[in-house]
Amino acid sequence: MKINSENLGIISLWGKYKKTYRKDFRNQLIEYYLPIVKNIAERLSLHLPNFVSVEDLISMGVMGLFTSIRSFNLKRGVRFETYCANRVRGAMIDGLREADWVPRLVRTKSHRLEKTFRHLENVFCRKPSDVEIAKKLRISLNEYNRLIHESAAISILPFAYKDDEDETNILTSNILEDNKSSDDLKMFLNSQIVEYIKSNLSKKERLVLEMYYYEEMTMDEIGYVLDITESRVSQILANLIKRLKTLLQKYKYEWLS
Repeated sequence: MKINSENLGIISLWGKYKKTYRKDFRNQLIEYYLPIVKNIAERLSLHLPNFVSVEDLISMGVMGLFTSIRSFNLKRGVRFETYCANRVRGAMIDGLREADWVPRLVRTKSHRLEKTFRHLENVFCRKPSDVEIAKKLRISLNEYNRLIHESAAISILPFAYKDDEDETNILTSNILEDNKSSDDLKMFLNSQIVEYIKSNLSKKERLVLEMYYYEEMTMDEIGYVLDITESRVSQILANLIKRLKTLLQKYKYEWLS
């Protein structure tokens, strides 16, 4: 990293804060790193329905920045920007989940969408097209695509951030957290999911996961790269997340039995 006056200033500020833990030094650090929170909020909002505001995400993310500054170890040789990014994103996800941010109407429509999809799949003995589903629901394709996006966000949310300190680099989820959980359990679950992804997911499914979670591309961008519709990307993601959640619950039950 090129050393300049700004870098020297922030390094000095970190030193002062870690020696004294004074609030004024902490607040200066928060102000300095606030653009990271704003950037993450803007990126995350691309994957969420319009009723989730960037301002709300920023407010939640600031708490993650606060805890990151308080717990950061200067001696580890890790860039703070890297250290705090997932904690900020995680604070946003936790805040959304705790606030039960999904309106009841969206949940109802999501359940209706899934029920209609399964019904038509049984009737046609194949996966129904977007046009067929929209026709059955008596809505336009634009309304259908909007519903797909909102419904996918419901399923995707628990997996919307990863842990950079996890050597397996696998998606994490706190849907499994309880008092019986342990590091050994986490390692076991990660190894099982990694093996499942390698053995059972198609190349397209693995690409969608990688581009959405690790490259942080939007569904529209992924669709352009893979030459499929945005709604198809959303369907693939929602289906994958449901499968992975089911597997995690199964593996956890086997471990704890």
